[in-house]
Amino acid sequence: MTFRTLFVCVALAAGSFASADVARTPSYNEVVAGRIQPQLERLLLQLVKEGRAMRIDGTPVFNGSDKFLPGKIALTFSDVIASLPAGDSRVGRYLADFRRLADLTVDDVNDSWGIYYYLSALAALDRAGHLKDALDPLTLAKLRVRLDWRTFVDRDSYALIEHPNNYFCVAFAIARLRHQLGWEDGEGAESLYAAMTAHYLEYSGEYGFADETEGEGRFDRYSVLLAGEIAQRFMETGDTPPAQVVDWLRKSVAVMLPRLNSRGEGFEYGRSLGPYGETAIIEVLTAAAVLNLLNDDDKALAYTFA
Repeated sequence: MTFRTLFVCVALAAGSFASADVARTPSYNEVVAGRIQPQLERLLLQLVKEGRAMRIDGTPVFNGSDKFLPGKIALTFSDVIASLPAGDSRVGRYLADFRRLADLTVDDVNDSWGIYYYLSALAALDRAGHLKDALDPLTLAKLRVRLDWRTFVDRDSYALIEHPNNYFCVAFAIARLRHQLGWEDGEGAESLYAAMTAHYLEYSGEYGFADETEGEGRFDRYSVLLAGEIAQRFMETGDTPPAQVVDWLRKSVAVMLPRLNSRGEGFEYGRSLGPYGETAIIEVLTAAAVLNLLNDDDKALAYTFA
């Protein structure tokens, strides 16, 4: 079966195929290097220049509505730095700019997901040998205290503090990254993984899709996405996910593949749809591709959808 025929069959199965004329899929470099990265660099340099006065379409960037913003800024900048070739003259300049923005935002609210984003950025900079140049020592000391899973998890019982159960995965990711940076031992990550999988096994049933509640039956986009997130957290820190997680991920792939469609529309019911519904499919399928759970046709379909 050709790629084009397979794409048509899968899209028809999803009930959302509008036309048999499938346009050429742009290459990764066309999309990222040609379109996305230049825009990210422009916005970051505008932020470096304007600081807290920056506005986008008339809206203040620092308006207090985004409690993950410092982490988003750090992660975006670290991705841009990581994309530059060795010896690029921008690397030193961008590390100095990263340092300036870290100093600017270090005292701002940065909760849960924002902590994870920030630690992902620091771990990437550390792997590249840039961490020392990217942060003032005082700022690094503050971040080491503030970027901690114990800000929303009870340190004794490992119970979440006023967060739904999918935040076990966020806390787990934070603990693994802190361990990778040498900021704590591996006990926290191991205990959080045990708490997360115990909940998963107790309330998610034989099919392996996460109920975020204590058995009330709340299943939606995140129920299918969570296996991909857990797998990615292991891979991000250099490990292979346990067999149990890989099995859950296979089941999520079986749900996501039939939803691929030519319009790029994502998961269709539940909370947090729109862009989140679309990226949920992408996160599951990219994790599965890295773990060789997709065949060549599946990979081609997943890339075209993404």
